[in-house]
Amino acid sequence: MSTPINNTQNDTCASAELSLRSIPEILNYLTGQGFKISRRTLYLHKQQGILREKIGGGFTIKAVDDYARRNLDRPGIEAPQSSVLSEERNRLMKAQAHKVELDNEIKQGMYLNKAEEEARDARLWFAVKTDVENYGTTLISELINRITQLELPEDCNHRIMALVPELRSIYEEAVDELFDRYAREGGIEA
Repeated sequence: MSTPINNTQNDTCASAELSLRSIPEILNYLTGQGFKISRRTLYLHKQQGILREKIGGGFTIKAVDDYARRNLDRPGIEAPQSSVLSEERNRLMKAQAHKVELDNEIKQGMYLNKAEEEARDARLWFAVKTDVENYGTTLISELINRITQLELPEDCNHRIMALVPELRSIYEEAVDELFDRYAREGGIEA
């Protein structure tokens, strides 16, 4: 009952009507044609819809031949499209190997999570900026306190105290310029 896979046009019509009723029959047919396949693979391909059963059950010889041509290898027989399939297989295998390699490098910590790093940098930058801004105000207040402890004439103390807002303004402008420069040159958000 087995029909060769390289049948002629007239044989194709006749073989399309012939059918195989079960996976064991398909296995016997395909191994007789020189294909290397297991019963388990056939069941799996049937379950996945790669090997399709006809309505009412069974499998036509034509459908089995088409399935074999598209999905199976025959040792010692070069399929006409094998170079295209080999190139596609090689491309797919290289892509899979690259993905596995990349996944391993990620697991080994060779790559950083961009979102986490940006969030950490933003927190760090905010802390530095806050400290620098607060340091100037604290330093000006400390200088004023020390100067007033020198027991200078009262009018000198008033003139020094009057300079405090101006000194703070100068410091704040310098800090803003500093952070603006870092933002322009280093891509840091101010």
